[in-house]
Amino acid sequence: MNAERLRPAHALRVLCLGLAFATTLGGCAEAEHRAALDAIVREGVTEAQLPTRLNIRFEVRQRGEPSWDALLTFLAREPQGNFGPLREAVKKYPRILYHTTAWQMTWLFVDEEGVVRGYFLSSQ
Repeated sequence: MNAERLRPAHALRVLCLGLAFATTLGGCAEAEHRAALDAIVREGVTEAQLPTRLNIRFEVRQRGEPSWDALLTFLAREPQGNFGPLREAVKKYPRILYHTTAWQMTWLFVDEEGVVRGYFLSSQ
């Protein structure tokens, strides 16, 4: 049985098509994720209710805890122009929930009553 090798030009076309397909799927997933987050904020979902709304495990950053210091250290290392909504949320909210994938970071802003009041998505 002869195994035919892909010619470089053909291999490049296959790679480009694969990347285009993956990017399209990622865009759809991001739109669905953003729509779910919009609904959570609009409906005043609490942090306790999040597991029933999102199949995501969040890390908690809480003011006064070492996790908050780690968040501030992270922001201090980033250029001042980056993460504007997160920088504002640090001033306003006592809890920030964080989730990351290979492509995107999700930050949820939780008020004193445990209600999700906003979010910020950033690519990486």
